[in-house]
Amino acid sequence: MNAGKRFTLKKLATLCTVAACLSLQPLIATDVQASTPINFTLDWRFEGPSAPFLMALDKGYFAEEGLSVTIDSGNGSAGAVTRVATGAYDMGLADFSALVEYSAANPDAGMQAVYMLYNHTPAAVFTLKESGIDTPADLAGKTLAAPVFDAGRKAWPAFAAHNGLAVDSVSWQSVDPAIRETLLARRQVDGITGFYFTSLLNLEARGLPWMRLP
Repeated sequence: MNAGKRFTLKKLATLCTVAACLSLQPLIATDVQASTPINFTLDWRFEGPSAPFLMALDKGYFAEEGLSVTIDSGNGSAGAVTRVATGAYDMGLADFSALVEYSAANPDAGMQAVYMLYNHTPAAVFTLKESGIDTPADLAGKTLAAPVFDAGRKAWPAFAAHNGLAVDSVSWQSVDPAIRETLLARRQVDGITGFYFTSLLNLEARGLPWMRLP
């Protein structure tokens, strides 16, 4: 690892220190040499986007900043936000829209974001090349599958409005995340929404390597 990458990860560890100070239940160390325990929840399973946190843990960057970090996998951004809001976790990685939604419903929660990981949302629409769906307009009249908490599904009203589509121009099938890609592979739905780095690999694992992002 070059010095630049190491510096970036150490900056991330430092941000975790700052976030601990800003959390709902600040942790005060009585000994400056002691490690401050931090319970950190991911938004999803251990996948590529978790690498900065897991590498910092493995390389000891958190420990260098006086932090004893425990990282757990998650089951969705909404769940990660709730975990932090209830005090079960000190920090969490979650889609920003999930934080906005929670804060709108719970204005006194005192939740805040301290670091943006993605430059752009990874939410995407996946279809089979054989479907002929090449543009957003081609989604009209189609059936898309996704969990009710999926970020892409939640963003559909804004996406539809931006592309001149009616919000109800597609039908949604609510599914468990574990079978979302399987339904598309079996041609049981016209498309799915999901984070591109998760759904793409899942689709390739089901024998569909040539996918298109409308």
